[in-house]
Amino acid sequence: MNHLAHVHLSGADPEIIVGNLSADYLRKRECLELPLKLQDGVALHRHIDHSTDNHPDIRGAWAILRPKHGKYASVIFDIYCDYLLATRWDKFESEPLEFVAERAYQAIHEHGEHLPEDLFNRFKRMINSDWLKQYGSYEGQAYVFERFGQRLSKPALLSGVIDTLRSNEDVFAKAFSSFYPWMQTSCLEMIETMRR
Repeated sequence: MNHLAHVHLSGADPEIIVGNLSADYLRKRECLELPLKLQDGVALHRHIDHSTDNHPDIRGAWAILRPKHGKYASVIFDIYCDYLLATRWDKFESEPLEFVAERAYQAIHEHGEHLPEDLFNRFKRMINSDWLKQYGSYEGQAYVFERFGQRLSKPALLSGVIDTLRSNEDVFAKAFSSFYPWMQTSCLEMIETMRR
């Protein structure tokens, strides 16, 4: 799961949203210094990642990507899940995507001061470029993969990634549609246990 899915699976609590979005960018010590509700968001993020990585439908999608894209198969599918979610939004959510994205941006404004400065600045760039609404097109996906490739030791493994995703969209969409409702339920249950 990538940014949009993590936001969506966080529910409406702004602190959980910010903690969930931040988890990949924080060291363990930094996580422990966050307010407790943001730490709940970090815990939710880890639950999502663990559940995703161990679900058979997701592993099946990785298997399709792995022959051409190697060790980046799992990250590629995580990023692509935001496209699958955005383009099938009404199947999973009654609130408009734009409303959910704006709620996340507002949450960052409200609670970003608890984050390291470099991460807060990264999220400001997310807001300014409206990342959460860009994931639902292949053009937006191409931009994400271009940025991602700049940080990789083997960027050639991303060559042709959009073509691979396009040609397998039906198979990937079926896997996502099987997995995501289960993930939604699991996250709702976890959030309920977090309420203080």
